[in-house]
Amino acid sequence: MNTTTRPTTGNTTYHRDGTITVWDCIQQQWVRGDNPSDDLLATMPRYERSAVIAHLNPVELADGETGHRGHAIYRTGTTTDNGRGGVVYCYAVHGPVCNFGASKRITSIAAAKEVINDWMS
Repeated sequence: MNTTTRPTTGNTTYHRDGTITVWDCIQQQWVRGDNPSDDLLATMPRYERSAVIAHLNPVELADGETGHRGHAIYRTGTTTDNGRGGVVYCYAVHGPVCNFGASKRITSIAAAKEVINDWMS
């Protein structure tokens, strides 16, 4: 991680090049890089640590997959009864913070995004 002592405002910054800038409370300075130490990650709240891990470990998307916060959401061959005599497809989530196979509770991309958001908060 590269360090800088110039004043910066705000919280963790997620850069397009795949790096982050985060306040290192151990060294009392801002650091930028793509490989934070376990000690640094341990000082972060759960939601921030999850977001950092997802940003630094993005999932490669294949055809038919939707990305959300560093995770891939894809429709599986599994179906479930929707309670009205019809059948709906189930979705799975794969990523650095949470992995769920086809689940009866994940029956839409919106529901899959909620699962990811819940795990990252």
